[in-house]
Amino acid sequence: MKNLIIAAAFAACSLTALADDFSYKGVSLGASMEQFQAALPLYQCKDDACTYTRDSCAPTYMRGGAAAFEQKLAECREGTSFGGGMVTYGRAKFIDGKFSSLYLIFPIAHARVVGDALEEKYGKPATIDTKPVKNRAGAEFDNWVKTWAKGDSDLVARLRASQIDEGSVSIRSAAAKAEEQARQQQQTKAGAKDF
Repeated sequence: MKNLIIAAAFAACSLTALADDFSYKGVSLGASMEQFQAALPLYQCKDDACTYTRDSCAPTYMRGGAAAFEQKLAECREGTSFGGGMVTYGRAKFIDGKFSSLYLIFPIAHARVVGDALEEKYGKPATIDTKPVKNRAGAEFDNWVKTWAKGDSDLVARLRASQIDEGSVSIRSAAAKAEEQARQQQQTKAGAKDF
């Protein structure tokens, strides 16, 4: 009986984790820009996007010296962190006024923490690609790309993003994926005429 109760509790916890929508600071895909701004006031919102850069939040040249900088940097980290990782850049896109996609960049050490935290929250990824990456000099680096899917949305975490020392997370709704696909098709058609 005791084992049955433990198994039921474990199953309930697993289902709860699976039921969680992809979100950022409690803001789920489909939320309004106003809801996003209320939860993440350090982001600057304009037109159909909200952006954040660590350098604009806590510029190294700010007045008040090192103590003021450290205090502001701590506020920036707390207000924009994701999965325990410090965000250096973030961009949220809105389609028809609804939160549709998110792209975040982290220092590599934080990307490792975020990858583990995502597995803790959402369970085992649907796919994991551990193919190493190479830089221009030919040096090889460990890497992983972890993908989770929930309904029509996906979350992709990369240990190594566009730069070897940065990781990233992207979250996309069905609307964001459709918009991206339409844009790629337009670029392909335009490119086909450029011969």
